Amino acid sequence: MPVRGSDLCAAHHPDYQERRRAGARRGGKARGAGELAAIKSEIRSVIGLVQRGKLDRGVGAVVFQGYNTLLRAVEVERKVREVDEIDERIAAMESRLHRATG
Repeated sequence: MPVRGSDLCAAHHPDYQERRRAGARRGGKARGAGELAAIKSEIRSVIGLVQRGKLDRGVGAVVFQGYNTLLRAVEVERKVREVDEIDERIAAMESRLHRATG
């Protein structure tokens, strides 16, 4: 639905851009925090299994290699999101500057 006095909806109207970005940041951070919490919980579980002798140490070591790879991927994803957010902010500032200076 278009914003009053505009052909653009709130999802595309420049006046609502900062609100959209803030919501996306909150969503991205929440998703990443939940994912990290789940990984940490799984790692603790594997540690317990190895300590209790219910999982072979060699298997546990391989599982931890997988977790290390997963954690690196999560970190790369977080950095990509940060760069994307910065790119969006720069584009918005350039757009505002261009509109202000004509």
